[in-house]
Amino acid sequence: MSERRTVRTGTQDAISRWVTSSSPHPAVAHEAWYRDRPAMLRTGKPYDAVRMPLALVRAAAGSSAPGVVAGVLAEVLDGPVICHPGAW
Repeated sequence: MSERRTVRTGTQDAISRWVTSSSPHPAVAHEAWYRDRPAMLRTGKPYDAVRMPLALVRAAAGSSAPGVVAGVLAEVLDGPVICHPGAW
């Protein structure tokens, strides 16, 4: 499997640092992005909410089972989650 490598600009690096600034382990998100994978990030400090497609949430949780997804979200997020898959 080949890894995708891209050249990032200073602006992209700054945005990446800002987006991961609330994470206790920002390197985990950066590694996921480097491997073209989704990353779970905390909200509440630099930003309050994000809207994501259900498929992306399931991919990040590694499952489509509602109980598994809910468990992963409860473990990695510090706050409520609103799921409205029919409107996405």
